[in-house]
Amino acid sequence: MAKKKELLSRREKKQHIINIATQVFAKKGYEGARVEEIAAKAGISKWNLYYYAGDKETLYSYVLDDLLTGVMEDMDINLDSDQSPEESMRAFIRGMGKGATYTPLHSIVLREMFSGGKYLPDKILKAVDRGVTICKQILAKGKKQGTFKEVNPFVVFMTIFGFLHYYQINIPHIHKAGLIQQYIGDLGPTVSDKVIKELEKVVFDHILAEK
Repeated sequence: MAKKKELLSRREKKQHIINIATQVFAKKGYEGARVEEIAAKAGISKWNLYYYAGDKETLYSYVLDDLLTGVMEDMDINLDSDQSPEESMRAFIRGMGKGATYTPLHSIVLREMFSGGKYLPDKILKAVDRGVTICKQILAKGKKQGTFKEVNPFVVFMTIFGFLHYYQINIPHIHKAGLIQQYIGDLGPTVSDKVIKELEKVVFDHILAEK
């Protein structure tokens, strides 16, 4: 029992460090983040940080794993289920909508991209590739059943991904500035069910086969 409690405590401490590191990496990027700052914010010594979470590179990997696990779970669709292709696509869009609210991940990715992508991890690129693959599989199932027409899955994925992430990152600032209120007002300044339903209309107008 004591050993189990010790393992739980260690896991909790590691997660605490990861949570703090996520905030620092999101604010300063990989290059700007300092292990000393993360340790200080976590309320531990630098050596304890190394003991529980490893060096800066390892900690960065833990942060991305932690963020991407949630995103991938939200995005993944069981295509072997009894869901119709339309239901699968709606579930995929809703999952992408939930993933769009992972603000720290966006901050980290955007910082790395704007700095030339030197520290942009392969895990991010693989997550995007996985998203395109899932979208492709849903569209292929729909086309086989005569529900969807022939469309480029990458364009469909980027329509969903790009819109949701742009909305979540930029619209709050546009809304705060009092711009285009007649369009944003009813939808709200962040990704919501109303926003997702409007996006679904656009996506399905593009992919549904003519009857």
